[in-house]
Amino acid sequence: MPIYEEEKLTREDLFELRKKNKCKQCGGMLNVFMDFGAGKAFLACNDWQRTHHDGIEREASRYEQEGLASLTINSRREIMEQAIGEEKTKALARYIGPGPITKAIATEIVETLWGQAPLIEKTKAILLCQTYQLNPLMKHLYLVGYRRKDSAGKFIVDDQGKPVLDWSIQIGIGATRLMAQRKHNYSYLDLTPRKATKEEIDRILGDTADPNCIYGFVHIKDVNSGAEAFGLRGIGKTENIKGVEKGNTHLNMACVRAERLALDRQYPGEMPQGDIEVVDERYIEGDFKVVNETTGEITGSGISTSPSGSEGKRDPDTIRTLNELYKACNEDFKLQPAQVISELGVSSQSDISDTPTECYLKIATVRKQK
Repeated sequence: MPIYEEEKLTREDLFELRKKNKCKQCGGMLNVFMDFGAGKAFLACNDWQRTHHDGIEREASRYEQEGLASLTINSRREIMEQAIGEEKTKALARYIGPGPITKAIATEIVETLWGQAPLIEKTKAILLCQTYQLNPLMKHLYLVGYRRKDSAGKFIVDDQGKPVLDWSIQIGIGATRLMAQRKHNYSYLDLTPRKATKEEIDRILGDTADPNCIYGFVHIKDVNSGAEAFGLRGIGKTENIKGVEKGNTHLNMACVRAERLALDRQYPGEMPQGDIEVVDERYIEGDFKVVNETTGEITGSGISTSPSGSEGKRDPDTIRTLNELYKACNEDFKLQPAQVISELGVSSQSDISDTPTECYLKIATVRKQK
């Protein structure tokens, strides 16, 4: 069926769709025709009168393919400063670019942003970053802590009065698209992502559909193989979502979840599996801040990136990032970063495989022997 103009899809909208889409079947250009019998304009393949080709498709945009990597360095830095502050941006600025994410780099970023998270959760995040080349500074991955509540809805604290947290690793939809686009090229079919029609919901879910949910629908096609996959996902109409004040909606989140499902089905080997929530990174700029006492959400490390103490009194366990390592070695041993790398016996920072604490202990041991 061609796409007809209607109350929510005007004739001007059809002409705009014509610019960004192409025929699903032949890949040719689209055109707007007039159905004089119905008194409405419709969008279809330019050769509609002869072929009656059905459906349209849109290739993923550069931003959908690359995310923040499609922006300039200055734009990325500005976004970072808004998200994590000027101090941490300066400490991590060298990692803003699209370079490879080694274990050492992932460790420094994760420790700087989420130093107070449990070791097991930080380890998972570091492995995900290294394995799938995800950069939290590019809004690929988030580590978020939520205050736990009891059955009465009250926040739980431990014996020291500190909040008990449940931690969650979240991956942005932009990172999901990036992982899929590294080895493949796909396009969106039938004006998706969009709200699922009643016919689509009935065909896929039947009697299991929840009337209290809003459903998003995404239909994609691999450009090279022609293989297609779809995703249908719902979200409760009363479910709490992030970024409402910035324009996020339940339908948007349903579409994000539906797109992740479609990409997972189309390219299962490219995506991390398991219970990892997918989010729309456009609406979670504040996820690097510290405890929100009103909502009970903790979204940042809340730690100082500056080590404390002096030679002979410093606790090596407080050195969690390479930036802290360089500062500690400068304060305690008067070493510059290049000298620290030389002392560790490696040629560059990316070759450092030990933790910052282990690196400091190695250098301190050698210095004491001298």
